[in-house]
Amino acid sequence: SGVNGGGDGIFLDANRGEHSIYTMCSYNINYLENAYEMNFSNMKTGDITATNNFTKDNTTLSGNLTVNGVAQIMGDITTGSSIFAVGHIQTGESKNYSGYVGELNKDELKKDMQGQEDLLEQSTESASKDYEANISEGLSSEGGIANENTLKNAGFSFRQSDEYNLPEDFAVYESRWQNIATNAGQGIVEWKEKAVKAPSSEPTYPFPGKEAFTETSCYITQAWTLTDYYSGLYKDRWKDDDATDEYKDPKFGKQEHKSLDSYPVI
Repeated sequence: SGVNGGGDGIFLDANRGEHSIYTMCSYNINYLENAYEMNFSNMKTGDITATNNFTKDNTTLSGNLTVNGVAQIMGDITTGSSIFAVGHIQTGESKNYSGYVGELNKDELKKDMQGQEDLLEQSTESASKDYEANISEGLSSEGGIANENTLKNAGFSFRQSDEYNLPEDFAVYESRWQNIATNAGQGIVEWKEKAVKAPSSEPTYPFPGKEAFTETSCYITQAWTLTDYYSGLYKDRWKDDDATDEYKDPKFGKQEHKSLDSYPVI
């Protein structure tokens, strides 16, 4: 993003805000020039209901703050309501006021806090306007990268089975090593093809198509007739100085038609 100074940034959309984005890392390091903003939104309407804002000089939170540890504040603490403590409250100026709490100019404090409250409200209103301009009227509009039709058109899918134009007698025969391994009873992992679900079509499969992977059809296995499964050697062909019937008139063993989901892999 931003090659040669162009571009509008990077946009991540997890199913129009209904899904999650997960990150796993040792460190998550961000370099910010201006601010980090969190907008809590109604994903169906785009309305911003609350905003948390983090800048170099100021942090504004819309809700409660819970700290499971020591909160060290290098400046003043101001509150528009009361201060509650389960334990004792201690101050460095306690002796100067005989242990009593000093009087406060409420009007001045309220004025200052009202300014912060107004700033928070303005941030939420500004975020709503930005969402409307950048998302609703921008990325999600007709032709935008987050537009539903754009996503459908950009979706990937394989061909439908009839588009592979296969002959009716198309078949995939097991290879020699598959034949030996399966007939000898060796445990082999079978291939399980996953469908590709495109937004604009039914689930699709790679060549040779859906039916080949989901139905008993084109993968053909061959039973042995002249060879011993376990030794891999031919059966005794002589009996009473004459060839046995199965050698006199050799025939293919029983064939089985299976789906390609039973295709053995190494």
